[in-house]
Amino acid sequence: MDNTLYSVIHTQKKEIQNRGIGIQIVNGLKEVVARRGWSDVLTQLSPHWILIDTAGNVQLKLEMNSNEAEQVALLAQKQRNPNATGAEGEKSGTDGMRWKAPEVAAGNGQVDGHKASVFSLGLILWEIETGLVPYGEQNAIVAQRQSGTGITPKMSDLHDDDFVALLTRCLSVNPKERPTLTEVGEFLTSHKNESCVAESKNEMKAPDG
Repeated sequence: MDNTLYSVIHTQKKEIQNRGIGIQIVNGLKEVVARRGWSDVLTQLSPHWILIDTAGNVQLKLEMNSNEAEQVALLAQKQRNPNATGAEGEKSGTDGMRWKAPEVAAGNGQVDGHKASVFSLGLILWEIETGLVPYGEQNAIVAQRQSGTGITPKMSDLHDDDFVALLTRCLSVNPKERPTLTEVGEFLTSHKNESCVAESKNEMKAPDG
């Protein structure tokens, strides 16, 4: 069975400890950085790259392979059809584009991998809380363009102003305005047992995409 975070949320529709999963993702990114430094691989973060077992333990696929150049090349190959949607997009890997930071998608020179991963993390945290695919009504390339213009996913279902403020900073088009991974981790840890989504979350259907 596919045990990616994407599958757990949108296919299996399992209940997960929202903030606890976020904390584990942040810690996993920090561990990767401690071993490898910031690299292009970290700019590819998406829920397709996050594994979660039945006990709720998280592992990043980024940790599983040592040949970073090969991983990046493989992702680029899979993303040749960015108009794919739904199961086709997920299967081919093209859907990962919707979690990319605008500067990564634009391909304009050197990218700050730290702040790029924070952007992707912001979308993932929103996704964990709401149970929805970011910009799920759009295919991956249109979704990425929306995020690149500063349009965030719907925040009105999140009933925690501090959390919304954090996500808004994470999703800033300007990398310099985004928080650090440490800041995100500290917030999640201090609000570990909280949830900011209405009880209707479990009834929401994840759109194709």
